[in-house]
Amino acid sequence: HARGTTHYYSASMAGAVAAWSLLLLPRGARRAVALGACVRALEVSVRLAAEKRLLPTVPHADVALMSVASARIMWCWLFNPDALDPSYLAFVNRMGGKPISFLKAIPHVLSLRPPTNKLAENLGRDRKKLNFPPLMPGDRLSIPAIMHPNQSVTGHFASYTRQGFLRALKVYLPVHLLPLLIFNPKAILHTPLASLVKMAEGVIRSSLFLATYCSLGWLGLTVTFPLAQSFNPNPLLPLGQNVTKLAGTTAGGLCALALLFEKQGRRIELALYCTTQAIRTVMNVGLKGGHGPVNRFMRHGEVALFSASWALLMHAYTCHPTAMRRSYHRLLLRLFDT
Repeated sequence: HARGTTHYYSASMAGAVAAWSLLLLPRGARRAVALGACVRALEVSVRLAAEKRLLPTVPHADVALMSVASARIMWCWLFNPDALDPSYLAFVNRMGGKPISFLKAIPHVLSLRPPTNKLAENLGRDRKKLNFPPLMPGDRLSIPAIMHPNQSVTGHFASYTRQGFLRALKVYLPVHLLPLLIFNPKAILHTPLASLVKMAEGVIRSSLFLATYCSLGWLGLTVTFPLAQSFNPNPLLPLGQNVTKLAGTTAGGLCALALLFEKQGRRIELALYCTTQAIRTVMNVGLKGGHGPVNRFMRHGEVALFSASWALLMHAYTCHPTAMRRSYHRLLLRLFDT
């Protein structure tokens, strides 16, 4: 019995030991790799639990997961951008399509605080470039007044989605084209038209997702901020300011509805990617605010996390392959040449 149990878990032990190769990577890359493996191990765990009927199967669970992750990311983007990974923050700022001064003004609006003199100066300069009317000292700040004073809410949603689609095309064209060229060049030679049409469909759907995702974020802020104010008994107190800040979290959750534009197979991967980024914000905040054991664990726990994740992934690979997505399983088959 002991020999059988050892054999049953041998792949787990092998995965746990092999994961220490993470130490060969530069320290700055370890956390991202460990978190990526951790999130995928959690997905496999949930699928295995559902397969054994320990957890119910939830329709559109990928959208729900995306909603939770997006709510965290949106809140950090507005109120604590340093919690986001720098490269991811740069990507979000670029896809946001708004001047940085506009983004920095949003927390002041949601917290009901007047902008600083420096921020007001930057706002005036950027608004002048966009031919927006200047903000006067006595003007009441609001999301539409900062973001689209010359447009209605629906007009801004339509024009911003169109602009966002063009920005997203630059992101997703190589994302869909390069895998076709690298992993399936024969398809281009044998069925060029069908391959290009399929790729174009993927690019359009993904670009629609990203453009609508960003548009729903701004629309959500515009709609939920007045609602948060109406339920806020005293917006000038710290507790009241936290209530209005919930508008940012709610808007982030609404963004996830855009995931429905994507193909079913890509939805969970996008949700897991955003979940990874959301977890990174928690770890980054812990690193900055933690003391002693917390900091030590945050700085050196990625190897243990990677080891546990690969132990679970290898166990599923050998003993419960149906709990893994086919793309994961095919990748591991290729890696291990089995």
